[in-house]
Formats: sequence, C-alpha cells, structure tokens
Amino acid sequence: CARYHGRMSKSEREKAQKEYGRPRARKVMVATSAFGMGIDKRNIRYILHYQVPGSIEQYVQEAGRAGRDGRPANCVLLFDEADIDIQKRLITKTHVNTTQLESLENALVAWAETDDAISVDDLALSAAVQKSTCRAFCERLAESKLLKSTARHQFKLAVKTKNLREGIAELAAQFKIVQQGDLRRLSLMAQYAESTQCRSAYINDAFIDTPIEDCGRCDRCRAKRPNER
Repeated sequence: CARYHGRMSKSEREKAQKEYGRPRARKVMVATSAFGMGIDKRNIRYILHYQVPGSIEQYVQEAGRAGRDGRPANCVLLFDEADIDIQKRLITKTHVNTTQLESLENALVAWAETDDAISVDDLALSAAVQKSTCRAFCERLAESKLLKSTARHQFKLAVKTKNLREGIAELAAQFKIVQQGDLRRLSLMAQYAESTQCRSAYINDAFIDTPIEDCGRCDRCRAKRPNER
C-alpha cells in the first residue's frame, strides 16, 4: 500500500493505478470514490467503504469493482450515522441555496445596470459567495440563455432584468427538486445499511419492480441461519 502526502500528480495517479491493475498484483489501494471508479481489475477480492456513499447507485458502481472474474468477493460498508450528516452537508454545498441565489441575483442585476461585463471573481466578491458556486451559477444561466459569455471569459445579461429574475426563480425551483432527489437517494442508502433485508434483494428492489429471492450469502442472510450467527 503506497502512501502519498498531499495531492498526487497526474503521473503519480496513473502509475499507481497501472501498478494496482496488474493481474497478479496483490496490493491494497486506498482511494477516493472518483479514483476508485477508474479501476478495472478483474480479481479484486475485497472492497471496504470507510464512509457511506451518497446513493445506492453510487454504492453499486463502487462495490461492483469486486469479483469481476466471477469468483466470490467481500464488500464491507462501515456505517456510521454521522456519515449521513456529512453527506447531507456535501449535498447542501453542491447546490446553490436560496440565500446564495438571492445574493448572486441582486449583485448581477446591480452590475448589469452599468452595462459592463463582469468576471466570476468580481461577481463572487460582490455577492459574498465562493468562486466555484458563482462559476456554476453563471454557467447555468448561460446555458439558459439568460447570460452571455464574452471573449474575456466574463458575463453580460442576455435578457432584461425582469426576465433574469424570472429565470433565476425557475432555476431555484429546479435546484430544490434536484436537492430533494439527492436527499431521497441518501435516505435509501442509510436504509440499506440498517435494513435486515437481504442485501441483494434490497438493491434489486431499489431499481426493479420484480422481486428476487434472497441471495443466501450476504451478512443479513447468514444472520438468519442459527449456526452462522
């Protein structure tokens, strides 16, 4: 198991991934979910989730790295209710909240009255929000044809301020729907961790209406057999 301090360079990541992916290599890879999803090694025998993923879909994709050669593999999820709170905060940070939208809207309208283009940095400063949040906001408005991008990577209003405010209100409603969906998927993940139902059956029910029989191999199925408790 290699240990890296700080951020790995692109070449270091590629080297580590290539080394781990060797068919006969027996190594331990400690990775983020994004890095782990890039691994396609057929004989992975163990996957250990140190923190709960944000959804059943994400968990299935990550756990699906194991046992691709058809042989048995062990997937272990270390679940702590505190992890759910962490995921909720991540979901909240991922989406622009109502207060941020109002601040960005007011700052953008005030700047538009000068008829000048504005950079992401200046708009973020004016609205007192993070640059990453501001950039995502501007790009979304540009996609909706409410803003237009200039050659200098700045933004100008593409519509009247009244239409801008209406468009932002619609965007806020869309953000809320997406956020509620993310929270619902997170709730299903928490239920998966605490459910006494067969793991395979639970996952099947989350995606398919047709039920399946219990797998007989997971921890929940084994717990139902007295001699394996």
